[in-house]
Amino acid sequence: MENRRSRRKAERATRKSNGTFDVRKEENQEHHPVTKTFKHFILKAKNDEQRKYINSIKNMSLTVGLGAVGSGKSFIAAVIAAQMLQEGLIERIYVVRPNVELGRPIGFLKGTMYEKTLPWIQPVIDGFESVMENSYIKYLMEKEVIQAVPIAYLRGRTFKNSFIIFDEAQNSEYEEMKCFTQRIGEYSKVVVTGDINQKDIKSKTSGLESLIKINNLYERKPMAVVELTECVRSDVAAFYLDAYEELESMQSKESI
Repeated sequence: MENRRSRRKAERATRKSNGTFDVRKEENQEHHPVTKTFKHFILKAKNDEQRKYINSIKNMSLTVGLGAVGSGKSFIAAVIAAQMLQEGLIERIYVVRPNVELGRPIGFLKGTMYEKTLPWIQPVIDGFESVMENSYIKYLMEKEVIQAVPIAYLRGRTFKNSFIIFDEAQNSEYEEMKCFTQRIGEYSKVVVTGDINQKDIKSKTSGLESLIKINNLYERKPMAVVELTECVRSDVAAFYLDAYEELESMQSKESI
């Protein structure tokens, strides 16, 4: 493990000396008008579940964050990804999402690709905005340092020296998750987030469920599964999360 870390550190130093790694150096060369790019933000766990989740992301190659609405699973992953980009530990951030759309397809929306994809990955952008100025996020997306990747376009890709966030993974198909996990390249960190209870696809086994089954099959694996059950968004959000779960439970009993 120590040799691998040393090799990784040496490779980062080489890329920096060649001017191919540091995004901020490229920005200065192009005289980009953004003066303040990163904010001083300290990520603090709000409970033991989040503390375990943060430690897993920092220490494991792949972390699966299972949690209900407002548990912080996407936000925390986004913050850590942005901080790693700030520290020069990664070259790019990829946000992967299944092709399950509640509105019009992205291709039919007006505007640039940045304007089209922004609403699609907004939950992750919210985390980025805690660490980076909004104008700098836009700049990084235009330069494809931050990329939104529909899962249909994964084949042939290799995610190397990157932080990949696979959001809403409960809506991925088995074959899609199989393809995704085989795209992970060297020196990359992956966070897969989802809530199995919010599955919108008809498949018997989702890609997220297949990943959990693989985790249970092997004693030694490069991944960890962390459950986040507490809604930390607000007391109001937590109330309605519990209320709707109770209502759905009552409706389920009535239908039997």
